[in-house]
Amino acid sequence: MAHEVVMPQLGLSMEAGRIVAWLKAPGDVVHPGQGLIEVESDKTNIEVEAVAHGILQIVTPAGPHEIPVGSVIAYLLTEDEAAAGARVPYRRPPG
Repeated sequence: MAHEVVMPQLGLSMEAGRIVAWLKAPGDVVHPGQGLIEVESDKTNIEVEAVAHGILQIVTPAGPHEIPVGSVIAYLLTEDEAAAGARVPYRRPPG
């Protein structure tokens, strides 16, 4: 079953963050502990690590838009899901 990757809350007052860069490309195999995204919050950039294993399918691209905390930004698919061509819906950034 696909694992949801959500915009993390990196501080108590953080309500949204910006994806500065994806550190892995769509289709890459990701392992727990590997750098996955760089997030900007409150003028600080933080590298966020993957917490699960899977094949990356990005839903929300990096860019200038802010993403609410808890929003799904990607999925980590199992090998069977990826081989079957599983697709998750693209989510248009807010704004």
